[in-house]
Amino acid sequence: MSYQVRREIEAVGTAKAASQGAAEDEAAETVLAAIRDADDGELVDTEVTDASVYDFPAAPFDPYRFHLQTAVTVSVDADSDASAITAGADAIADLLARADLDEWEYTGEAELEAPA
Repeated sequence: MSYQVRREIEAVGTAKAASQGAAEDEAAETVLAAIRDADDGELVDTEVTDASVYDFPAAPFDPYRFHLQTAVTVSVDADSDASAITAGADAIADLLARADLDEWEYTGEAELEAPA
């Protein structure tokens, strides 16, 4: 049976822009693009749910640095809900490893979204 599994992660993004809002958008798109580009076919959805600056530019051409809360949902085949959660967590970990983001960490447990 096919399942969708979701996990919240926090990633670090960097962007150079004229304003904080433009930099947030660029950093979010950079993280989302890295995740999408690393997809081997299991990615169902990814979205940035929050972006917060932790390092403002010190000079005009320095970048902003952000913590980005991101949700990643993958599709996996499994025999049960429990095995789907395990397989989904593994698929998300593999996807993030391929995405080669600067830094990331899990902020939530893998959750079963729904049987697909």
